[in-house]
Amino acid sequence: MATVQIVPTSVTRPPRLPGSQQQSAANPTTAFPLTIEEARHAARLWFASPKPSMTLAEWRDHFLSLHLDGIQVNDWQERQQRTAAWNHAFAAGVAAEIAGGIHHG
Repeated sequence: MATVQIVPTSVTRPPRLPGSQQQSAANPTTAFPLTIEEARHAARLWFASPKPSMTLAEWRDHFLSLHLDGIQVNDWQERQQRTAAWNHAFAAGVAAEIAGGIHHG
């Protein structure tokens, strides 16, 4: 029986242009400020609810879907980038609530 050796190949990516959306979306903590703020707000709402009707993951995904539909994101790449930003910000919002939250007035 012959053995097959798999040799990894390098993947080249196109260069990033200065000021492009691709470059700003690479950092989910600064890209899409509306998405980030709404994700943090959704995390706070889950903790503020006396008896949440969904698990934390279901809540996250539900509010993400509402957000993306509300701002009418149809481009799949932007949708992926906003989803990554949302998930990162939602996790940060959950962590902040567990650590004592931030009081908003």
